[in-house]
Amino acid sequence: MGRIGENGELNLHWDALKEFLSSHKGKVAIVRVELMAVEPTERTRNYYFGYIVPEMQTAIMEAGEHKSKEETDVFLRCSCPICYE
Repeated sequence: MGRIGENGELNLHWDALKEFLSSHKGKVAIVRVELMAVEPTERTRNYYFGYIVPEMQTAIMEAGEHKSKEETDVFLRCSCPICYE
């Protein structure tokens, strides 16, 4: 997943894509591009803040680091390309 920049360039984690492709040498691939809605729906937002953030907060805490819900949200946005603003 990535974001289309102001000049029409696709910004994504190319290293992860290259790693995936290199593990499937000689295979046939179909690439599909799907555009996401600009703004998340209320239902999506409720799922993210009501389930995803608390679950990740718990996982991070179990790994030994304590973060608030707000800090967990920032961590996820910095780690996941679909959450970039």
